[in-house]
Amino acid sequence: MWSENKRQLNSFLPRPVCRPGIKRGAEKMMTDLCKPLSLPLRGQLLYASGSAAFTILERMILLYMPFYYLPPAEYYLPDLISGRVYLGFITVLGAALMAGRILDGLADPIIASLSDNNRSRFGRRKIFLLAGGLPLAVSAALVFHPPVPESESLFNGVWLGLMMIVFYLAFTAYVNPYLALLPELGHSNSLRINLGTMIAFFGLLGMVMITVIYPVLAGSLQDYGFGLRTS
Repeated sequence: MWSENKRQLNSFLPRPVCRPGIKRGAEKMMTDLCKPLSLPLRGQLLYASGSAAFTILERMILLYMPFYYLPPAEYYLPDLISGRVYLGFITVLGAALMAGRILDGLADPIIASLSDNNRSRFGRRKIFLLAGGLPLAVSAALVFHPPVPESESLFNGVWLGLMMIVFYLAFTAYVNPYLALLPELGHSNSLRINLGTMIAFFGLLGMVMITVIYPVLAGSLQDYGFGLRTS
C-alpha cells in the first residue's frame, strides 16, 4: 500500500533533467546520467565580464557626455548645445536624457516579454544579446561625434536626443536578457551566487576603469597633442 502511494506521489513531483549517456560494460545499454549541469569557470568569467562592458558604456555617457556638450567656462571650449532653461525647468541636455529614459522604461516590459517567449534556435536570450550589443556600442560612440563639433547647433541637440533613445533602447535589449540568463546558466544555488558575485565584481571593475583609469589615460593623450574633447 505504501509503495503504491509513494509511486502516485512521485508522479506529481518534477523530474530532474537527465542527459542521455552510454554505460559501457558487457552489455552496452542506454542509461540516464542524472548529474547537475555545471558551467565551467571559463564560461562563468566570460558571461560575468559582460557587466564590465555595459557599465563602462553607461557610466561614460552619464559622466562625460554633459562635459562634452556643455563644458565648464574655465576650459574655454564652445558649448555644442544650448544651455538655456526652457519653461522654467527643461534644458536640451535634460530633454535628451529624459527621452531616452522614458522610452527605456516603456521598452522594459516589451523586451522582457519578447525574450521570455522567444523560440529561436539560438536560444531565448542570445539573439537579443547579438541584436542589442552592436547598437549599444555604436550609439555610445556616436554620442561623442555630433554633426557640428565646433559650435552650438540645434542639430547637435537633435542628434544627442536620437542617440540617447537608441542607446537606452539597445541597453534594455542587451541588459535585460543578459541578467535573465543568470538563473538559466546557474543550475545550483552556489553557481547562481558565484555568477552574481562575478557580475558585481566586473561591474565594479568597469566603474573603476571609467572613473579612475580613463581620466589618467586621457591626460596622457593630451600630453601627446590630443585635445580635451578628442582625448
